[in-house]
Amino acid sequence: MTSRRSADIVTLCDGWDSSTGGIATFNRLLTIGLADAGYDVIGRVSSSGGATHPRVTISEAPQVPGIDDPRAWLLDPSGLPERVGVLVGHSRFSGGPAARLQATRYPDAQRVHFLHTAPEDLGREQDRPAKGDRNAAIERRLMADADLVVGVGPLLAEEARRLARQSAQHPPPVHELIPGMDAQPVPGYSADPARRVHLLLFGRADDPLKGATNAGKIVRVLAERGLDPQLTVRGAAPDKAHQQEMDLSKLAGRPVWVKPFTTDPRELTQDLWGTDLVLVASRHEAFGLVATEAASHGVPLLVGSHTGVGMFLTDPDRVPEPLGAPCVVPDTSANVTLWADRAQEVLTNLPAARARAAELREDLGSRFTWRAAGAQLMETLERISPSSGRHGPAATIAAARVAELQNRLRSAPRPEPAPAPRADPDLPGPGLEPDPSPGPDYLR
Repeated sequence: MTSRRSADIVTLCDGWDSSTGGIATFNRLLTIGLADAGYDVIGRVSSSGGATHPRVTISEAPQVPGIDDPRAWLLDPSGLPERVGVLVGHSRFSGGPAARLQATRYPDAQRVHFLHTAPEDLGREQDRPAKGDRNAAIERRLMADADLVVGVGPLLAEEARRLARQSAQHPPPVHELIPGMDAQPVPGYSADPARRVHLLLFGRADDPLKGATNAGKIVRVLAERGLDPQLTVRGAAPDKAHQQEMDLSKLAGRPVWVKPFTTDPRELTQDLWGTDLVLVASRHEAFGLVATEAASHGVPLLVGSHTGVGMFLTDPDRVPEPLGAPCVVPDTSANVTLWADRAQEVLTNLPAARARAAELREDLGSRFTWRAAGAQLMETLERISPSSGRHGPAATIAAARVAELQNRLRSAPRPEPAPAPRADPDLPGPGLEPDPSPGPDYLR
């Protein structure tokens, strides 16, 4: 709870730590990045887990007796300041509460709506097209009155523009945000060659979209070519890990290690330090924070060109071609032979691959940080005014009031901008039907 009278920004999410899923991870890093950029930020969450942060006020929404969905608690403004400059909601998961709070409590606030999935594509990948269409309709309704729509990475920015165009005759502007890739500690590689090579895949082994099955097939091909690959899959439910391990081992023709899902950053770092190659072999990956984690730690990785991060890494205006292009397989993970070819190139020349990964880490870490991402987001938002077409309830605010808010936001110190860059039911936002599907889970 907070007794302060005002805040620059309030971000909304069901949880603060990663135990509630990938959006919580993204929201936490974004919130801290906004604070690092000099803004006064409140992270409003359904459950804080007792977390604190030196530069962020973490505010836990009061529980509502009789309402089991923690995301619904975000609708209650109790404990929030009297004045808020910007409300940030994430897709259909916390976009509804952000819209409701703007309409009923903070009509002067600007509202930012993040798109985290391509709902129609995802629904069809899951063989549930009606679900995808329903979720797309929810996203359009939340976009229609937003002041700014944000797509995470190039793939979702493109999808956000399309959905926003469908949402209103005068659609809201769209901003592309590249997640931060702040440089992390690197593995201490030994100069001695190893007989066995280790591959790592983050994601639930029983989720066909996460690519564990294809990774198992890739490992089988590598073994047939004379390599000694050891695949580890991190992300299983503890009670299913053993059976999934047996199933994947049979598919790969050799032992596969399946480890339970964890949010412990030390365990995740140990996984990355102990691998030679990270596979992001998902059939569908809107962006891919797993890939950015690998890149941030200087670990070689392979990702499909159909993903948002694959599009980013192959954009020579953002990433030097000699560093980004070798990380991207020009196909989906279904082309097992092609993936095995690319993996073999890395694994049979690990010193060069590790040197390239170290250069990529330094390059991305110097230009694409969460602090810069937060600063760029706010600079984009500050350019929006009623005269340029506000789209939400705040459209009737006098221009002087908007200028006052923007001047307050601009007064905060910010760095030089970088180059442009589970399962809880969905929250019932203003007039929105709940959807029982889980949200995206970048690290599961």
